Order: sequence, then structure tokens, then C-alpha cells
Amino acid sequence: MASRFYPPGVIFIAIGLGLMSYAVAKYELMNPYAAAATIAHEMRTPLGAHPHAS
Repeated sequence: MASRFYPPGVIFIAIGLGLMSYAVAKYELMNPYAAAATIAHEMRTPLGAHPHAS
């Protein structure tokens, strides 16, 4: 069974998500539960991976 590795750019995506979640929580721009759900969704199914995304 072959191992699957993520491309090196995934670390920048993870850092970006972390910074955005920190800013949203710090400045109370979104309900924390809604922000957590949004981040979890994007980690599970990134926007670029949706079949209908162009």
C-alpha cells in the first residue's frame, strides 16, 4: 500500500487557515462555532476539490 503525501504548499494553506481563524475569533467577526464548522468543512473538503468548482 503506497503512502500518500500532501504537497509542500499545504503547510501554507494550514497557516493561512490558522491566521484567519485567529483573526475571526479575536475580533469576534463570526460565532466561534460557525467559524470552527467552516474550518472543519474546508479541511475535510477544500473548495478546490468540489466537483462543481471551476
